[in-house]
Amino acid sequence: MRDDGMTQVEAAHLLGRHKSWVCRRLALLDKLSVEVKQDLCLGLLGPSLARQLTRLPACNQEAVLSVTRRETLTAPEVSGLIDLLQGASPEQAAFVLAKPREALRHARGVRRRCVIRAEPGGELAGQTLDAGPGGVDADGTLAANAGRAGIDGRRSRDCAAVTRAPGR
Repeated sequence: MRDDGMTQVEAAHLLGRHKSWVCRRLALLDKLSVEVKQDLCLGLLGPSLARQLTRLPACNQEAVLSVTRRETLTAPEVSGLIDLLQGASPEQAAFVLAKPREALRHARGVRRRCVIRAEPGGELAGQTLDAGPGGVDADGTLAANAGRAGIDGRRSRDCAAVTRAPGR
C-alpha cells in the first residue's frame, strides 16, 4: 500500500473492508517483532493476541508470547499481564513473567476502598484508601468496596465527601 501510494481508505475499498480494519493490520506490520510476525503469518498466532502484543516494545513481545503459550493464558489474562509489565521494574517484570497467574491474582487483590466516617458535628466524611483482599485496610478497619484500582491499572471514582442534610 505504501509503495503504491494508496491511502488507507482506498486500500479498504479495494479489499472490501473498513478503513479501521486496514489501520489495525498496518499497526501489526509496524509494531510486531519479526518472530511474532512469522507466527502470525503461519497461523500460530491469532490477530487478537497479536494486537495485544503491539502494546509492548518489540523486544518484549517474544517473552510474553512464550509465557502465554507455556501457561495457556486467556485473552483477558494476557491483557492484564501486559498492563502489569508496562512500567514495571526489571525485578517486577521477571516475577510477572515467571509466575503470571500469581502476579495477576495479587494485582486483583489490591482494591480501592471508600471509608465513610462520622465527623464531630454530624457530618460524614469520605476517604479513599488502598485496601488488601477481604476489605481490610492496613490499620485493621473494614472498608466498603468502591471499585478496582492499583496494579491492574483500573481506576475507581474518588470517594467524595458526603454531608448529611441539615436537621437529620
